[in-house]
Amino acid sequence: MDFMYPFFIVAHRGGKSPYKENTLEALQHGLKHCGNAVEMDVRFDHLRKRFYLEHDFLHSPMDNMNVIDKIIPYLPGHATLFIELKTLYSLRKKYALHFLKVVEQMELAHRAIIMSFNPFVLIHLKGLASHLQIGFLLSNRFWGWMFRAWVYKVLKPQYLMLNKHIFHKKIFLDKMLTFARIHKLKVLIFTANELEYWQKVKEYQLDGVITDYPREACSVIREITH
Repeated sequence: MDFMYPFFIVAHRGGKSPYKENTLEALQHGLKHCGNAVEMDVRFDHLRKRFYLEHDFLHSPMDNMNVIDKIIPYLPGHATLFIELKTLYSLRKKYALHFLKVVEQMELAHRAIIMSFNPFVLIHLKGLASHLQIGFLLSNRFWGWMFRAWVYKVLKPQYLMLNKHIFHKKIFLDKMLTFARIHKLKVLIFTANELEYWQKVKEYQLDGVITDYPREACSVIREITH
């Protein structure tokens, strides 16, 4: 990826492919087709006390194995991993510590961005491991206001992911981008599957796109940035 390095073309759940989304095969496929990063959805199974890939039943056997352990070794070592924690609640400390232990064992801290829509989960994890790379998924203006008011002060993330619909709210978008630039946050747009959103990369000097079509996005972005 040579046109805006470091720039992220993130294959969302591996992207559209012949394989079921968010599976090992889909993630590998996304990275082969111009993606230099991949996004995976991870949930915590409170019954079996393990983290697993959402939607992935093939690689989520009914035991206590952590599916992350089985997935990560088969992804290219150069790939950046955007790991979205899917939960409405904050993790209990022992589960959070368990997740962090997996991150440390797999040596993921240097190439994984842990992200969520839930700021409380991220704040909890960051409090336990300050070295984590954190990304906040921002879906609407309410959380934009909350983010500027207090979430950033507590969380101190390195990445801010903006929902593509926010780009139609010019005044709000300008405030968020100004805030992000002041605080040196990398800004990505999600889930950007149409040409109009890929073109916003140059217009707003974004740092990446999260998309289901990494190959097509890569081709368009390379063309408009040269």
